[in-house]
Amino acid sequence: MFTDDPINWIKRAVVFAILIGGYAVAVPLYKKVSHGMSRERKRDIVRSRDHVIKASLVDKPSSGEVSRYS
Repeated sequence: MFTDDPINWIKRAVVFAILIGGYAVAVPLYKKVSHGMSRERKRDIVRSRDHVIKASLVDKPSSGEVSRYS
């Protein structure tokens, strides 16, 4: 597997450099893509444009009757 042949060492160095280079490209690219698709980013965009719907919970009627909505 490991020999004294310099060609073999060059091939291994090239493969190692490709692996390290792929990692160096993939990690920042993943961070950029995951940030672009994150819910937090979308939430911040909505808040900055003031597209937030104000809502509150409403208590149920205190009587035992079922409410009818039409």
